[in-house]
Amino acid sequence: MKKIIFTLLFVCTCICSFAGNPMKVVNGNNKFLKEDATATVSIDWSQAQWNYEKPLTDQWGDSYQKLTTLGEQAFIEGFNEKSKKLKIQEGDAKYRIEVKISNVDKFYSVMSLVPGNKHKVWGKILVVDIQTGTTVCEADFKELQGGRDFSIDDSFAKCMKDLGKATAKL
Repeated sequence: MKKIIFTLLFVCTCICSFAGNPMKVVNGNNKFLKEDATATVSIDWSQAQWNYEKPLTDQWGDSYQKLTTLGEQAFIEGFNEKSKKLKIQEGDAKYRIEVKISNVDKFYSVMSLVPGNKHKVWGKILVVDIQTGTTVCEADFKELQGGRDFSIDDSFAKCMKDLGKATAKL
């Protein structure tokens, strides 16, 4: 009986150690998410690299503008879908959400019921109060995985949508 209990505790410990949240608040807090307010979003791709090896513009080439636009739209959709009060919209807003993407990577997931392309993103999120110009929250995300699709573009869009959802759950 002791062996069974010890084995179950060991398995639970292993599962919990792999179930970490890839997004962590490093400064400020997430109280802004509980306000009935609006925000704008800007995603900075200028320093983004592909697999920490080369600039994203080199990897994506002619598709760069299409994919960044697709990613921004998916981020907004995911955030607005998950957030209960704060919503992203154009125009006047109380907050500005600045997403700085530092790295993007793609891999093919075969260890699941539905295999397909998946993406990972790394970066930082700053939430700024527009009136005062102060940063109310700063969060880092490392290796946030998302999206599973046979289409690489759709996989990337789903990953960015998952990033939006994760931001709304800070």
